Amino acid sequence: DPRNEKWHTVIPFEDDGRFLFYYERFRNHGEAQKMADAKRTIARQKTARILESSHTITSSEAEFVCEAYELLIVCRNVLSWTYIYAYFIQDEKYRERFQYLQGQFENHVEEFSKEVEENNIQYLVKHRIAILNKTKALTKFLTNV
Repeated sequence: DPRNEKWHTVIPFEDDGRFLFYYERFRNHGEAQKMADAKRTIARQKTARILESSHTITSSEAEFVCEAYELLIVCRNVLSWTYIYAYFIQDEKYRERFQYLQGQFENHVEEFSKEVEENNIQYLVKHRIAILNKTKALTKFLTNV
């Protein structure tokens, strides 16, 4: 009878705290991704306000706000899964290099998120070129992670 055997009480892996560390980060970035996803409507509203307030920006140029939010959603998704990947890396040196890049990527995403999500329309319009450049740089970093 399987209920009487020890197999159901055996922990499938040694928990040295690593699992919880990686799982919490996976979950946190997953939640941040959901929040970014919910802000798509805000991005569309910001884009509409940019078009209303500026006579020099076309609708295609104003799309940078929506593109930035879409990039944040993708980055959050990738970040969450990098923690799962890192958990299973066996080679210590490779894991250290990967975690270094992961940390760099995470810092760039957080900085970009604050700039795009926490600033008003005037700031976004004024810094449109810089935000577009950061979008391109973050996209390139994303493809290299």
